[in-house]
Parts: sequence; structure tokens; C-alpha cells
Amino acid sequence: MIRAAEEIAVERGWGATTFSEVQLRAGQANKSAARYHFGSREGLLDAVLEAHMAPVDDHRRELLDASAGVALTHGDVAAIFVRPLAAQTLGRPGSRFARFLMQTLSDPIQSTRVLEHVRAESLRDLRTRFCQSTPLPTPWAEMRFGSLVMLCVATLATWEGHRESAESPDLDFVIDDLIRIATAVLDAPST
Repeated sequence: MIRAAEEIAVERGWGATTFSEVQLRAGQANKSAARYHFGSREGLLDAVLEAHMAPVDDHRRELLDASAGVALTHGDVAAIFVRPLAAQTLGRPGSRFARFLMQTLSDPIQSTRVLEHVRAESLRDLRTRFCQSTPLPTPWAEMRFGSLVMLCVATLATWEGHRESAESPDLDFVIDDLIRIATAVLDAPST
């Protein structure tokens, strides 16, 4: 049912994702299975996020722990953000998760829930370390970090959708280039 919900959300947006359609697509005959397992649409959203963000959070946490006590460059911040998310999206054949994230982050009601998801602890820690490493005032640094998140998710979603095409470039190149672009976003001078 989690995969079915993700597919529907990618195709038509989270607002069009209903329990009945999720159950139908998942081949679930029990009409109350989704409500039983997830309780609500928000519970279903949390389940989709948990299925994918737990490995991202764990990977990011390992990278942050390995750099404990060391000042992170903006390139380090970009790499620690991008690599775990890229592994969970571009690194998994058939993934739709970056496109799912893009859909839900674009939804004003769900975006806050996504960004504050319980598994986002490593993301909050990474944002804090960026804010400590930049001369930008904290509110501006947080907005800059938010721009990084949206840029990276949109880029990963785009490549995830085109990855199967004959024109798709080497994924290592895409990831390395995204890290360079993300670093430039973090390094951009303030007006």
C-alpha cells in the first residue's frame, strides 16, 4: 500500500491520493485495510516518508557523526545533504521517491509535515551546522538552506523521472554536479 500511495501521489499529487484508490492499486480486497494500518491520510504520508527517510536519516547521521568536531565546509554540507538522498532515489532502480517528495513539498499543507517529519533529525542537525558555518544571519541562513533542499529535491526528481531514457547521463556525474551547484547556493554572497 505504501508503494501504491507513492505512485498515485507522483501521478496526481498527494491531494488526489485516497485510501480507496491506494487499496485498489495495491490489490487489497479488505476495504478498511488502509485505515486499519495507517489510521489517516497523514498516517499514510508518514509511512511513505518513514519507509524512505529512515535510511536517508541513518546514512546522513553516519556522515555527520564521522565529521563530529570538525568544521564543515559548504561543500561538505552539500555532499552530506545530497549523497544519502541520491542513494535512496537515483540509487534505487524504479524509485519514485524524489518525485513523491517534490509533490508533497510543493503542497502547502503537507510541506511542513514533510520537513518536520520525525526522521528529519539529521536534516535539522545539518541545517544547524550550516547556520553556524556561514556569516549569514540565522534567518537568512535557514532560508538559504531551505533553497538548497528545494533545489536538490527538484533536481533529483527530474533525473529520477528521466533516468531510464537513452539520453540520461552517468548518475555519478549528476550527483557530483548537483553537489557543486548546491555548494554554490550555500556559498552565494548575501546582498
